[in-house]
Amino acid sequence: MQEPGESPVTSVDRALRILTVIGGASRGLSLDDLSGALDIPKSSLHRLLAALKYRKFVSQPESGGSYFLGTELLALQTRMQASMQTTSMLFQTSLVNYLK
Repeated sequence: MQEPGESPVTSVDRALRILTVIGGASRGLSLDDLSGALDIPKSSLHRLLAALKYRKFVSQPESGGSYFLGTELLALQTRMQASMQTTSMLFQTSLVNYLK
């Protein structure tokens, strides 16, 4: 049984926490930095980071170096903004047609 306040999918929750911590940092973070901040064992963290790197949500310019947010997050933001603009334009058009 799931405890109240506990994520239903631990690995997804951990991946999102990784992105949140990296995104809040003023510099790249090492595996040690992330492990300490997230209280995730390094072996588990390394596997999660490998999956996030594969999907370009996280980047690591130098092997063994610091982790940064990846380009896929920027691509998602761009798609989200375009979707919001389209929704806004549709709403405005509907409102103008309704007021006629």
